[in-house]
Amino acid sequence: MRRYAVYLPHGAAPGAEAAGPLDPGAFSGLVLVREGFSWSGAALGPVYAFSRGMWTAGLGALALLSVAAGLPEILGLDPASRALAIIGYTILCGVSARDAWVASLESRGYRLFDVVIARDEAEALIRLAQRTGAEPRPTLGRLPEMSRTVADTPT
Repeated sequence: MRRYAVYLPHGAAPGAEAAGPLDPGAFSGLVLVREGFSWSGAALGPVYAFSRGMWTAGLGALALLSVAAGLPEILGLDPASRALAIIGYTILCGVSARDAWVASLESRGYRLFDVVIARDEAEALIRLAQRTGAEPRPTLGRLPEMSRTVADTPT
């Protein structure tokens, strides 16, 4: 089972903290963020950050990559040390990718609404709908202006 953090744009779902049914339209713009290590963040690093609109994090990842690749070369270290620096960079990107995305969402006015434990995103949405009494129309894995909704997802 995985944990998904549910983020809503500022002003969405007024009174969402109170128990009871909510307006289904209040969930437009919903973003699910799976917590934990990000394999795509580890493999793609700066590309992952830029694809999510995290320009500062992407530039930071590029700068860190240049240090991880260039510093062992400048210091004349052996190939094993160079490989270790790149592996460390990759692990750091994978561990911090989702945290950077959450920080980016919060800086854009999103706020944490709920945390749902489920096997996948679809089940997380079902559990969220059952818990709140609403039927969410989320944006899976991306910011609303760049994403597909559940209705657009091929089955």
